Amino acid sequence: MLPSLLLVDDDPKLIQLMGRLLGDLGRIRFATSGEAALRQAHAERPDLILLDAEMPGMNGFDTCAALKTAP
Repeated sequence: MLPSLLLVDDDPKLIQLMGRLLGDLGRIRFATSGEAALRQAHAERPDLILLDAEMPGMNGFDTCAALKTAP
């Protein structure tokens, strides 16, 4: 089974680039906000999350903190 990777960035073009670069490493999912990343991570736990630190709204640090407190 391929690992699941969640790419989180507010720039869709960067997500596309990362998806092309990392596509052979696993099943790629993406989110364009911290809130969307939390929803995706709770719906299906990824093996790896690549998270942008600077995003509008919920930044990467807040998203990471929220992920760490989730069961």
